[in-house]
Amino acid sequence: FQARIMQVYTLTTTKGPVEAIDFGLQTLSMLGEKIPNYPSNVCVILKISETRRLLRKHDSTIIPQLPLMTDPQRNAAMLMLQFVFLAAAETRPKIAALISCRMIDMTMGYGASPVSSVGFAGFGYVISIAGQNAEEAFSYGKVALGFSKRFGGDAWICRVTAAVFGC
Repeated sequence: FQARIMQVYTLTTTKGPVEAIDFGLQTLSMLGEKIPNYPSNVCVILKISETRRLLRKHDSTIIPQLPLMTDPQRNAAMLMLQFVFLAAAETRPKIAALISCRMIDMTMGYGASPVSSVGFAGFGYVISIAGQNAEEAFSYGKVALGFSKRFGGDAWICRVTAAVFGC
């Protein structure tokens, strides 16, 4: 599996994000995570609305303290989702939106992962570029920072801070 993650990373930097996304989505499918290659606007809008409703039910200060995700296959999927999100953010924003929603669904349903921060930061990014509520988007960024602090590691804090506050 690590080789497939490296393949996505390598494709992103050499052949371009489109090939990386396609390969990553194939890998995710093998892990049981079906994300459409070309989602419709309606599909994306519905999923974003569903995720927002899910998050409104929870105290944002408690979310980073969720129990750990223990299933190795789900942890592997989260890691791959992160890499595909990074490849898709600029070139295929609909896929990026669905990925951030899926990462949040998995975190809320199965527990926290070191890459949960990417899902929340990504969701804040999606909300902000859609021209929606900036305050709400920032609140998801704060959740992402909470995960980064919990799991330590300057790399996570740097990545999430860049996503939350911009470059």
